[in-house]
Amino acid sequence: MTGSSTPQNSLAKSPFKFLDAYTAQDKDRFFGREAEQQRLVELIFRSRLMVVYGQSGTGKSSLVQCGLANVMSSADYFPVMVRRRTNLLTALQNTLNGLLDKTDDPDIVGMATQLARYSMRPVYLIFDQFEELFISGDQAEQTQFFAVLKALYQSSASIKLLLVMREEYIAYLYPHEDNLPTIFDFRLRLEPMSKRNLHAVITGTCRVANIHITDEEETVEQIINNNQSQKNPFQLPYLQVYLDRLWRTVRARRSPGDLQPIVFDAALVSQLGKIEDVLAQFVDEQEHLISSELPQEDRPA
Repeated sequence: MTGSSTPQNSLAKSPFKFLDAYTAQDKDRFFGREAEQQRLVELIFRSRLMVVYGQSGTGKSSLVQCGLANVMSSADYFPVMVRRRTNLLTALQNTLNGLLDKTDDPDIVGMATQLARYSMRPVYLIFDQFEELFISGDQAEQTQFFAVLKALYQSSASIKLLLVMREEYIAYLYPHEDNLPTIFDFRLRLEPMSKRNLHAVITGTCRVANIHITDEEETVEQIINNNQSQKNPFQLPYLQVYLDRLWRTVRARRSPGDLQPIVFDAALVSQLGKIEDVLAQFVDEQEHLISSELPQEDRPA
């Protein structure tokens, strides 16, 4: 496999997202989820509470963060992303305090109401990777959070609530159905992408990055095949790592100052190999990078 870890290559700005979710700033390079974007907006307009769920790697966070921005004007909603970290209620409280420039105000419903009034648009509280509440949170935290969620749901404030989670944890919502009877009424399961939509993702992101694809059908088909196997279902974040590795491989072969467009072809994809090999190399490089930043005495032998 051709390496791509030269200093010149490592410092280059990648046109791909790696493992990060797409955000509102990426809406011009978000492809393949047009139908789901429309369905998400239809559901959220019909309810104050909805669940977005699906397998790991299907792009749930990207759909909610970037997909909404693709089909809604920023003047129509105010998105607030919340991740649990160590406690979901604390994270929500800290996020609202930060947006309102307050310090340790415990009234979450009051702050959310005030934020909606100040922003003059509906506030979308988006609880990303919501399964973390069940993986790491104890019963007390879960009970307290759902009590606040119910209060937010029943308030008169202009607030929307989105729970974004992996589908294997959706059964953990059932014990809370008595307090929130509509929790399952409005939900969107994000299916793995079809080959047609994966084709749109690959060609679209490459086009935005000014990357040319020769023998497009064959090359894209090979990229898709190299990113899936029986052991490893297709993961959209891994595709970004794979496309980045193709890009860096081409750059590593070029002399400094060569500004010719990057070209992907079937031979290049064949040489790069399967996603498992690319990920292994990616992990090795990250470990080396982290180790190089440690004091000499703290580096692994």
